[in-house]
Amino acid sequence: MVGRAERFVVGFVDHLRSGGLRVSTSSTIDFEQALDVVGVGSRRVVLETGLATFVKRADDVPRYLELAASYLGIVAPNASKVVLPTMVALDDGDDGAGENETERRAERVVRYSAVERLHSADLGTLDATERAEAMEALAALRLAPPMRRSARRRSAPRGQLDARATMRAAFATDLEPIERRYRAATTVPRPVVFLLDVSGSMQPYAVAMLRLAWVFAAVAKVEAWALGTRATRISRALGGRDPDVAVEEAVALVADWGGGTRLGAGIEAFVHGVRRSLRSAVVVVCSDGWDRGDPEQMRRAMASLRRRSAAIVWVNPLAGLDGYAPLARGMAAALEYVDALVAGESVASLERAAVRIVEEAGRA
Repeated sequence: MVGRAERFVVGFVDHLRSGGLRVSTSSTIDFEQALDVVGVGSRRVVLETGLATFVKRADDVPRYLELAASYLGIVAPNASKVVLPTMVALDDGDDGAGENETERRAERVVRYSAVERLHSADLGTLDATERAEAMEALAALRLAPPMRRSARRRSAPRGQLDARATMRAAFATDLEPIERRYRAATTVPRPVVFLLDVSGSMQPYAVAMLRLAWVFAAVAKVEAWALGTRATRISRALGGRDPDVAVEEAVALVADWGGGTRLGAGIEAFVHGVRRSLRSAVVVVCSDGWDRGDPEQMRRAMASLRRRSAAIVWVNPLAGLDGYAPLARGMAAALEYVDALVAGESVASLERAAVRIVEEAGRA
């Protein structure tokens, strides 16, 4: 049976062809494989993925944008501002080959597209339109639930011998333990706590960190707090299905959004006020580490947080910069209590950070 994704690809390609755009079978296969990676959650991403795979000539860009936008039900981007994807191919040296033969020839192709550029670009360098598209791509991220081993055990084909179950089964065989029974540890979801720095220095990245928390809230129990000059609980806002609405509601709850930061004081207030939320949780601190408070207070707060949590992952948008060193007072004071320091300046680095958080959840 043809799935929804396959039906979408067929319909999209038929629409492009009926509009006069030449689309080869190999390009269609590339498009379908690319969608398996980037997903179809964002219509803008789908449009740009098609641009990277279907359009070979600059003259075809306006026609493609018009056809693709009409099929996807969105406004077509300005063709004059679109950079045609670049193709780098290994040529076999036969300059006289026909176009059809060239399509059949085995090539190693590297394509650079607007999607890939936004994926790896520093969020602080994007304009409003680009940032909105990057946020759509981040919201489309899908994760496996963060899990942990439970102390509880259940019946399993192998594992630790279950003496009681084995003896009960032996009553059916004249008390001969012919059939041995086993028990093994189970896994249960691990809660995740997000502590989000919303100070002025984090403004290019704070919304992206909120989106990351929203992605986790779809698969795990998430507690989220905004840290500025005070600690504000925003967990309830992240429970909705629409990421844009969730972010708007979360921002509306934070009175000191974009202001100063007393990061150590905020973490300390959180630890002392919400201790139950930390039980077996992985704590994700999203901050550049700039703190106007006392470094000793940060050190005490992080030590207390580490004792009460399963692991701490610090997502820092500065950590992806060449030559970065954790010299900011808050970051330097916190570092010894952090299990993993990861970058978070782009969609790509935030996706890697998400994977690391899930890994730490299983390892702790």
